[in-house]
Amino acid sequence: MAGAALLLLVGCGSAPSPLPKASKAITIAVSQLTASAPVYVANARGYFSAEGLNVTLQEHTTGRAALAAMVDQRAQYATCAETSFMTSRLNNEPVSIIATLCTSSFNSCILTAKNGPIRSVQDLKGKRVAVPVGTIGEFVLDTALLYHHLKATDVERVNSAPEKLISLFDTGAADAMASWDPHARQAIKASGDRLRKLPGVSQCMWHWSLVATEETLKDTATAAAVLRALQRATEDLNKDKKIMHDCGWALSRKDVEESDATFQLILPQSLILSLEAQVDWARERGYAKSAAQTNVLEWIHTQALDSVDSSAVRIIR
Repeated sequence: MAGAALLLLVGCGSAPSPLPKASKAITIAVSQLTASAPVYVANARGYFSAEGLNVTLQEHTTGRAALAAMVDQRAQYATCAETSFMTSRLNNEPVSIIATLCTSSFNSCILTAKNGPIRSVQDLKGKRVAVPVGTIGEFVLDTALLYHHLKATDVERVNSAPEKLISLFDTGAADAMASWDPHARQAIKASGDRLRKLPGVSQCMWHWSLVATEETLKDTATAAAVLRALQRATEDLNKDKKIMHDCGWALSRKDVEESDATFQLILPQSLILSLEAQVDWARERGYAKSAAQTNVLEWIHTQALDSVDSSAVRIIR
């Protein structure tokens, strides 16, 4: 479920004062994950306003939904992981990554019943796995299957939104589920602690990024202003992550405290390597409309971050 709401917040610590009158109106489609914290902090502390921006935060439960809203022209910017972004680009959507806001290495997992028959990845053979197809959850599932010498066709996939995976498990429609935090943590809690994370699932670096359409990025000055506000918020978060508690979102304190999120406004080379690996996976899964050669460097907009902090652009060009 998505709803547009202008968050007029004065919490999250003291806001800068006095603030200039905001003049440029923009909408950011934001997913309600810990990784989106810089956006919430920048809004709550008045950093967008200080850059002359009148920002509306349009909230979504997943990055894929946020990205879709932006592609549908309901927002100018969005936050999402590279998997959803990569799929969008392979389907010829004119979107680009401006900067990575956050990285995580332990975000995705496969959940099974603690006392059930599935004790290892090999035990998934012939089982039904609930997973939001085309997401980082499915990529991690397929990576785990490959690592443990299973084929992608060795499991039956049951497509579902991440917040509805637990209902499929509870009704017996799935034997396991592939998800990511905080959805995975929330599923464990909703199950009454009957679920556990399956061991032997390889972790991958997960990049949570700010993206925009090519049309939006014609205004590089506004994109740079957005990044300057996010840079201030990132600096605040790295001093004290607990400020996330007061920034107007629905995440629990446990979601925040148990997150391994690393906040850094950057364009890292690891993002390129991740995109290249996931492009190969998406083509194999049939998620790409075009079979043409892909240069993922062309998917990255470096000008805005270059103008804010050139040392943060670390991709090899």
